[in-house]
Amino acid sequence: MAITFTPEQFQELLQNIKASLRFEGAHPAAQPGAATPHQGNFSKCLSRFDGNKDTEVNAFIDAIQIYKECTNISDENALKGITMLFNGFAATWCQGVKSSLNTREEVKTLLKSTFSVKQSAYRVYRELFAGEQDEHISTDLFICKARALLAHLPENTVTEAVQVDMIYGLLLHRIRKEVPREKVNNLKKLIELARKVEENHMESLEKKATTSNSISSKPNSKKCKFCKVFGHATDECRRFKKKLEKESDSVKNENISDAKSSENTKLATQPSTNPTIKCFGCDTPGYVRRNCPKCNKNAEIKTASTNLESCTLDCTEKETRTRSRPKVPIKILGSHGTGFLDSCAGNSVSGYSLYQLLIKKGQEFEKVSVKVGFADGEKSNREILIAELKVTLMDKEIPTTVIIFPEAQNSVTLLGIDFLEDAEIIINAPQRVWKFLGDSTEHELQYGNISATMDNVQVSFVNTMRSDEGSSLTEDQRIEIEKFLSDNEDVFAVGGEPTPYAEHRIDTGDHIPVATPPNKMSTQKKELLYKELTSMQENDIEECESPWAAQVVLIPKKDSGVRVCLDYRRLNAITTSDKYPMSRIEEFLHNAKRTYYMYTIDLRNGY
Repeated sequence: MAITFTPEQFQELLQNIKASLRFEGAHPAAQPGAATPHQGNFSKCLSRFDGNKDTEVNAFIDAIQIYKECTNISDENALKGITMLFNGFAATWCQGVKSSLNTREEVKTLLKSTFSVKQSAYRVYRELFAGEQDEHISTDLFICKARALLAHLPENTVTEAVQVDMIYGLLLHRIRKEVPREKVNNLKKLIELARKVEENHMESLEKKATTSNSISSKPNSKKCKFCKVFGHATDECRRFKKKLEKESDSVKNENISDAKSSENTKLATQPSTNPTIKCFGCDTPGYVRRNCPKCNKNAEIKTASTNLESCTLDCTEKETRTRSRPKVPIKILGSHGTGFLDSCAGNSVSGYSLYQLLIKKGQEFEKVSVKVGFADGEKSNREILIAELKVTLMDKEIPTTVIIFPEAQNSVTLLGIDFLEDAEIIINAPQRVWKFLGDSTEHELQYGNISATMDNVQVSFVNTMRSDEGSSLTEDQRIEIEKFLSDNEDVFAVGGEPTPYAEHRIDTGDHIPVATPPNKMSTQKKELLYKELTSMQENDIEECESPWAAQVVLIPKKDSGVRVCLDYRRLNAITTSDKYPMSRIEEFLHNAKRTYYMYTIDLRNGY
């Protein structure tokens, strides 16, 4: 079958074929500039927008703009087909406004005004200067985040030179030290130079790690547990051997002095002939400095007589040779006190003051008759009391059976081997620390003396008063005060809501807010500050947003902790001082002459 075309019909057919081939990409250079965008649409576009806050509308607009240009979509088709790219809330929004939209630019403008995050300029600057670059964030990522924040500002608000100054001041000190500001003309140059500094820094860290690994792998990396020095073990330590020799000589001299019972009085008034012990101040043999009669005129040498009711292990030793015993703070029936750790005691023993406290608390006792063995080897039948208690140590509750000698008024509370095993306590005597089994946290081991023959026996278990408080009170008066304090323990409890009866205000007049930038801190100090602030937020303080700011200063405490202080000198300089009449201290002292009872209060923390 033959088809006949006129020249005009044949030319029209060729043009239609060429146009279809150009659209499909078969001949992209057939006729430059003669594109046919009316054939494209958004049917294969993968970008979608649902109107949620987490979805960035500017990124969506850039994506569909690039897709439109690459697929040659006309403005008319783009306006019709953009509705298929909306989901969820954005689709509902589009149905309501599509009738009023006539151009693609109107769609873009309305999208930005409806869904873009409206961030004022001062908020952008505030978020930008909220913190410097962290050690664990690369410079590329830090600069990208900063530029993303600055992109929220109107166009041409901040020049690139000013952006470089802003971002450069927030970089790490080591980068600013290696990259002078004069060498940086734009952000691209800043990123390029910062990458080189980071690469050199990583190489130095790898070199240090390799060096430390090689040092730790050497055979002489042993550490002595006694003197804490690397290079030798404990059994090779000369200081440890000297200490053992001194202790063995001391034991020999003690055995000799105990064998000569007829010379006990003479030995109590004369210095020891042991040549290994000398006074540090005057070299007098047989004395330590605190007991030397030449250096310390108030030093006295006391002798101790045997007292079986004290339940101590060294009641026949001389005062000058008595070592302090380890003790721990405990809590029984809501009352705080101290217990001495005694690994030689088979059972835990209640002191007399604890016994009186248990009576006040209404504790039940079981009376039994048993054969009791004392430290000097004597065994006798005694009637004792048995109590089942729950002893709290460092927030850990340990059920403990204690025995009580009702007639022993000079006894102290001993925590025996039964308590140590049940509580799973590990004691490190040389380093004076202890910890629970399976817990790496070490606690300082406190020490105290047990002396049942002293005139003023120190109570080993107290309720709320310290040992240096109420020294002039009788035992009944002391227990009565302790019971009163225990019944009102909630008044002194840590925490609680702020008082509604007072509100503190600082009058600064019309002065603008004073904000001091934070001090530069090491990583270790930042961890300490974070720990202290977390502890304060649990009990005392709360977060707030304010244009006022002061520098934090960490002051070391005597107990190796830190005290968080604030430098308020600039705030004090603009503060109007409160002026009110104040009594003279001499008048207070004069009026308090005939006052029999006085009390004081000490605040736990101040902010």
